[in-house]
Amino acid sequence: MLKPTMFQCMVTTNTPIALRPTLDDLCRNNTQIVHVRARAPGSLGQSVRDGGDWKIGSLDVKVRVNDLYEYSVFVFESGKIKISGGSRDYLVVTAAAAGNYETWLDSRVVVPILTTLKLQGTRYETRLCLLNGSFTLDSRLMNMSNYRFVCERIGHDLKDPRFASSFESLVLPSRLILPKKRGRICSMSLKYKKKGTLRFDHGGKVQLFAFKSLDDMSTGTELLVALLETVNSKV
Repeated sequence: MLKPTMFQCMVTTNTPIALRPTLDDLCRNNTQIVHVRARAPGSLGQSVRDGGDWKIGSLDVKVRVNDLYEYSVFVFESGKIKISGGSRDYLVVTAAAAGNYETWLDSRVVVPILTTLKLQGTRYETRLCLLNGSFTLDSRLMNMSNYRFVCERIGHDLKDPRFASSFESLVLPSRLILPKKRGRICSMSLKYKKKGTLRFDHGGKVQLFAFKSLDDMSTGTELLVALLETVNSKV
């Protein structure tokens, strides 16, 4: 089952946001706010004092939605709001039937956050900037026994027109051991031309990074399965 995980989106409203009054309001016993910090102009990490005449560049807010899920929110004076977090609620809501990810994002994340920020009723547009996910391949397609063969063969089968038009930049497993480096040794990755990267290893675990939509992620995963079926048919 394909599972979306971390997302990042940008919400653009039709009006500037007064940051200092918003900061003051969010600090007043708002049960949906885990924390709120004023950030310096040009920096998302440097805090400024809450009081006085210090210039505020953005607000760094951690918002709790439905008393369960927390999302990281950056509020900018220009009216833009950057939201990031996990997709566990999507998996719960759509467990019984497939659902549109963008619809879930709007109704279950963006609208509640705009309400918490006292921006309900404001016109806005939402753009999904990136979406990560995970997927597990069938063991017949990827396992410890056939992994070496797949590594040797996959570059050749990528030249097939069915896959060459969709994938690029194959990176085969490294033989080097890199201590204290994140990531899995013995994994390979494929760049999806519509934006996104698929990384998978001999255990059949696939990680998907920086896709632009769940539909693109689903198509990329289906193409990977078809590619590996082609490779394994040559065994």
